[in-house]
Amino acid sequence: PMEHPPTSARENQRILVRYGIPFVAVAVTGLFRLQLDPFLSGKGLLVFFLLAVLISARWGGIGPGLAATVLSVLADAYLFMQPRFSLRVANPADLLSLALLAFAGAVVSVFYGQLRVALDRSGQQASILQTFVERAPMRVVMLDRRMRVIQASDQWLDDAGMTREQMTGKSHYECFPDLPEAWKEAHCRGLAGESLSGHEESYVTSDGKEHWVTWRIEPWGD
Repeated sequence: PMEHPPTSARENQRILVRYGIPFVAVAVTGLFRLQLDPFLSGKGLLVFFLLAVLISARWGGIGPGLAATVLSVLADAYLFMQPRFSLRVANPADLLSLALLAFAGAVVSVFYGQLRVALDRSGQQASILQTFVERAPMRVVMLDRRMRVIQASDQWLDDAGMTREQMTGKSHYECFPDLPEAWKEAHCRGLAGESLSGHEESYVTSDGKEHWVTWRIEPWGD
């Protein structure tokens, strides 16, 4: 069997990749900017290095974004401001430009860092919800506003005689074409925000089999 690296090693690899992105992004940006130097009269333009910051923050979060900001300020000062190839900046206007780059980079880093955290939390919550529904010790199915199956518990799938792949994304009425009209009306009321239930109600499928069902509808979202 294939051996997987320990968790600490995998975490170190992820950190290395996240913080490697700023170095690569700033280096590529600097080289590209150098190629355009004859046409730009040696002036550093914020947009070039801000792109490197944006890429780093988008894929790595606030830490790599801030790292790219610092690297961008140093690269801009060293490569494009007078005196060239020195971190000493003689022109006050250039100092202001570097300050603007640092401020803009910090704003971009914080924004994308918070966005990344929010997306990660959303993904974790979705994963927890999926596991909760699938392992629920009862028959549970989640439907969207178009009555398509989003999640279903293992017990519900067993009773339906279908696999998760067969059900997910399909219309509830496509999977169960013989449902009573009264139940469909209950579904519409549930979609309107009403909680409903039924006890030991029967319906007959096209093959002549009678089924007895106790059901409950609970609205779960907007």
